[in-house]
Amino acid sequence: MPTISNRVAGFGTTIFTEINDLAQKHGALNLGQGKPDFDAPPSIVAEAVKALQSATYNQYAPGVGASVLREAIAAHSGRFYNLDIDAVRGVVVTSGATEAVFSSVLGLVDRGDEVIVIEPFFDSYVPNIT
Repeated sequence: MPTISNRVAGFGTTIFTEINDLAQKHGALNLGQGKPDFDAPPSIVAEAVKALQSATYNQYAPGVGASVLREAIAAHSGRFYNLDIDAVRGVVVTSGATEAVFSSVLGLVDRGDEVIVIEPFFDSYVPNIT
């Protein structure tokens, strides 16, 4: 009996895992995947500590994201991109683009539907679709 579904069995090792392994093996500076070689600014660390010490944020967020964050994202989109986005109906917070793409495909695409993927793309996108 297989331990994982056929849907994910073909995912394999991502290119990012291979790059990380090679960078560590050769002592190279990895410039990919948001891996900075500097500490976060102290003001941001202080705000994160403050949030962690507050009972307000020590729980799971709503599935679509905290309303204050969704409102801030909608406002940012208006200021920087001149987009009028409804924070309630038009913003969903995810852990990253890969989760967003996967969730979108899962919710909008049925087996047999045609999906156009523009290259270049991350290596997980096509397996998430098929």
